[in-house]
This record gives sequence, structure tokens and C-alpha cells, in this order.
Amino acid sequence: MALQRGNPVSIDVLRADPNIDPKELEKQIKSLVRNIRATDQDLLGWLRKQAELVRLRLGDRRGRNIPWKNASNINVPLIDGIIRRWRPGVASLVLDAEPVAFFTAQTADDFDAARMAEQFFTYLVLTYMQATYSVIQLVDLVAWRGHAYTREAWKYETAREARIVPVSHLFPQGVNETVEQMQQAAQQQQQEPPTPEDIVVTALEQEYALDRKDENEGAMLLVAAQKILAGEEFIKIVFRKVCADRPDWQPIDPLNVIVPQNQDPEKAEFFTIIHRFSKDDLRAMATDGHLPEGRVADLIEQASKQSTSSTGTHTTDGARDKIQDIMDRVAGKSQRNGSNDDKTGLIPVWEIFCRLDLNGDGERERCILWYAPT
Repeated sequence: MALQRGNPVSIDVLRADPNIDPKELEKQIKSLVRNIRATDQDLLGWLRKQAELVRLRLGDRRGRNIPWKNASNINVPLIDGIIRRWRPGVASLVLDAEPVAFFTAQTADDFDAARMAEQFFTYLVLTYMQATYSVIQLVDLVAWRGHAYTREAWKYETAREARIVPVSHLFPQGVNETVEQMQQAAQQQQQEPPTPEDIVVTALEQEYALDRKDENEGAMLLVAAQKILAGEEFIKIVFRKVCADRPDWQPIDPLNVIVPQNQDPEKAEFFTIIHRFSKDDLRAMATDGHLPEGRVADLIEQASKQSTSSTGTHTTDGARDKIQDIMDRVAGKSQRNGSNDDKTGLIPVWEIFCRLDLNGDGERERCILWYAPT
């Protein structure tokens, strides 16, 4: 499928007024970042407690030296067993709901419409949005961390695909014969005959659901058509297809959230989600329209020159890395033992929901700010 439109939740949806003073906007962002860092530092004690809870649940213990070195350290963690018994009952409160949303008819004529809306929302949440796994994740986070967050978002993802096109399959009668027939048919209908490139490009569009109007696909289709007309028997075409374009319900681990304590998250001054992306993830987000390609390229170049690792648990980043390291080792994803250096090249990026004065009128507008704390 051709990418015929940009991502509906792209960062380009919200832009600062070009007339606003850049220094004033920079001042607002710096003040916001200082407040976020101060709030994050206040979470250090809570993060250390979470690290101990992770150790208890996953049974992570240091090697024993008593009564002898490397003695057996067999233990049976109790937290995981309790959560395993508690989780299905709580998850069923959501998953067994039928319907998931109630609609009240105002008049007798609206009764059927209300029931259809209930069925639609049940299908939307449980089937189309695939919320079953998200609900189980959310319940597990609440049991493990004490609280969790969730949000509605739009899931928009693309993937790069390649196809080897056998020209004989695409044009069984031969390329030249097909082009000649179509041009003669156009002349008989007193129409302007299409060019050979147009005929081949049209065939490729119909076969692989591509779009010549797309900047990237159009150039690729023209090159492929020229190779086919030159007599090549097999050609390779590369394109991107939409893998997901739907609403999504996402659980958020509170370990990766920075929000002022004792405040309603929806009314707080800011709500920050900490992401850790690989370079490939960032490039994919730029391709899908989530982030500007120029900024992503600058971030990757800057991250390659700097080290963003932290050691120990003296900082909030170090505490989060310690927790992730324990979870990775228990899951068999890592052999490291408490080492937090070289976190597989992941780059931290903040997604900040905040209010900024984007047009200089003194009123702060709701916006989403992506910030790399490198």
C-alpha cells in the first residue's frame, strides 16, 4: 500500500508561530526541562525501592559464600506467585465486560443505534485495537509497581519490503508486444497513446499497490520501468507498506514516567514519558512522520560521539538501568551482571506533554515536545 498521507499524529501537526521570538521559546523549553529534571531527582528513592521489589519478584540474589563459596542459592520468590493468581481476576473485569461502553438512547428511535454503537466499541477495543494484551500488561504493572498509566494513541507503522519482479510473469506476451497493443488501442479510440514508461509503471502500480505520485515510489517505479524496457528479465523494487494504521491503547510503566507528585496527570504542568530507542527505531519514526528526519540525523550523530551511560544507582537513570539489567538477565536477554555501561546503543528520548506559548499571545497551548537529554 502506498503511503498516501502523513502520520495523523505527526509532530508537524503542532508548530510554533514563525513570528515568535526563538529565544523566548528556547527559554520556555529550558525552564521546562529544569523542572522535569528536578522532579525526576525526587523519584530516586522510589526507584531504589522498585529495584528491590524487582529483585524480590524475580528471585535475583547474589552468590553465597556461606557455608562455602558458590554454595546453592535456591530461593522461591513469593511475589510472582501472588501476582499470577491475582492478575486473571482483575483483567477479567475489563475483558469480560460486555459491552465495554454503554450508550443511553434519548428516544425510542435511538435504541437500535445505541446498541450498534455498543457493539462497535466492544469490537474496537477488544479486537481491532488488540487491547487484551495491553490490559494484562496494565494489571501486571499495577500489581508490581503499585500504579501505572495508560493512554489512547494512534499506532502508525510502516515496513520496508522488496520484491523480485519476473518480467515474464508481469508481461506474459512480452513487454514490447504489450506496449504496442496498448498504444494501438489508444489510437483506435482517438486518444493520445501512452508512453512505454507509463504503460510499465501502470502495470507495476496495479500489481504491487504502489503510487507514482509518491515522491519515493515514483522515482523507484520510473527506474524499474526503464530496466524492464531495456530487456532485463528480473528486477528488484523496494517500497514501504503500512503495517498498522489504527487507534491503540498503550500501558505505560511508571518507571519511565516523570510527572509532578500528588498531581492529577491530566492537569499537571507536564507529563514526561522516557523512551529508549535504537538508531534504527529513530530512523523508522522519522520515515513514518513521527519525528523530523533532520533532527533525528543530528541526534544519532551526537549520540555516536557521546556516552549516555550511567553507573550505580546514584542517579535516576542509573536506577532505571539497574532495574532493566536485572529483568534482562533473568529473562536471558543479557549475561551482564550489574554492568550499566554500553546499554546496547539505546538513545534516551523524552516525550513531553506540556503547555507552551507557541504564538506569543501569552496563552500557553497544549503541545507535545520531543526532547533528547543527551
